[in-house]
Amino acid sequence: MILINYAQPGHHRLGPEPSHHLVKVLRKRAGDAIECCDGRGSLYAGVIISADTRGCDLEIRDLITRLEPPLARLHLYLAYLKGDALANAIARSVELGMTDVTIIQTQRSQASLTRIGERIPHLERAIAGAVQQCKQLHLPILHAACTFSDALKAQPCAHTILLHPGAPTFGDKLPQGNLAVLIGPEGGFSDEELASARASAVCVAGLGRLILRAETAPLAALAAIQQVRGWA
Repeated sequence: MILINYAQPGHHRLGPEPSHHLVKVLRKRAGDAIECCDGRGSLYAGVIISADTRGCDLEIRDLITRLEPPLARLHLYLAYLKGDALANAIARSVELGMTDVTIIQTQRSQASLTRIGERIPHLERAIAGAVQQCKQLHLPILHAACTFSDALKAQPCAHTILLHPGAPTFGDKLPQGNLAVLIGPEGGFSDEELASARASAVCVAGLGRLILRAETAPLAALAAIQQVRGWA
């Protein structure tokens, strides 16, 4: 499957990056059938007219299926991580059902909001690649980066969980509806941030006795949440 934002029946010309993915990764050639997603729930059948890593021409034809947006949003608030860890964690989180993601600056983060903003295009590409890999028909939303305190003030979801080593696990019951998960950087959240979260009625929970890397924690949390909710 290939992602084409706002795709609809007709001719489409792909840029170099998606064309490279189509030709080199998916090993597609002219005349091959292809599935195209518009990122908003619609999946189309199409055919490749010309195949070149510098640019491919597609003809999108029939609608295969259209899925409604998820009934419950799963919003990940993830502290900035260095190197490839941030993009990798976000891409794997897409595969585990994340619908929204916000990168947050915490007291122990090693990057300014400006620096985080410079990574946004790279993160958008990581999300698009993950969507294509796992056939997620709804493109997750990458929100503007914010500070930890602003994330607490916003609280777009009815229920929010903050992960902290040593805290009780959230068990086998979770509230229905939209859910937000806050995950800190290497070293975790500060005592001041934990106190602010508790004062904001955020549930502080853990994932067992092991201390996970910052890029592993979101995957474990999302998998646990999906297991409790039946992978719906």
